[in-house]
Amino acid sequence: MRTLRTVAVVAVALFARTLAAQRPTPVATFARPDSASNAQLQEYFRGLEFSAAHGLTDEQPLIFSVDRRALRIGPVATIEPEIGLTQISPESFERGLVVARIINHGEDYAPLRLPRKSITYWWVQIGREYRQSRTMLIATDSATGRILLRTAGELATLPEEPGIRQYVQPTVRWHFLDGGTRPCFPCPMGWCGFVIMGH
Repeated sequence: MRTLRTVAVVAVALFARTLAAQRPTPVATFARPDSASNAQLQEYFRGLEFSAAHGLTDEQPLIFSVDRRALRIGPVATIEPEIGLTQISPESFERGLVVARIINHGEDYAPLRLPRKSITYWWVQIGREYRQSRTMLIATDSATGRILLRTAGELATLPEEPGIRQYVQPTVRWHFLDGGTRPCFPCPMGWCGFVIMGH
């Protein structure tokens, strides 16, 4: 009887977790993160949930260059998807939302302006036309949640990769480039990566 009861409890817990994961990522309550107050950002972040499941996240030592003659290894960082990533509608992308968070376990990482020991939220807005898209990394203190830095960027796309509708589970990855490492997620155009504006 105990065994059956335990199985039933586990099944209910897994079912509840599956239902939670089926909800789309909450849309931001502000139009743009650069004009939102710190309190607005923190309140929005508290309503998000991220997956730490193996295979859906990516943890890598970030690099400053892929040139083997001058390869420099940076801090280890984990990128985790928001659990509702694959349920995001085109209308929600237009309004803007957070698709992932980045946990920096070590020193500062200048190519993405990630402060040491920080948690950074990746906000994305994808308009009907690509040139209307916006993105920003919002770094917070991992201990207190205090907003540390807002870094505006641009979305770089990999259209040859399968887009977000091809994925059942939310997933994110690190991609390695000549100038360092960038976060990527499956978006309506294929895969989208963050690039600091002007770089």
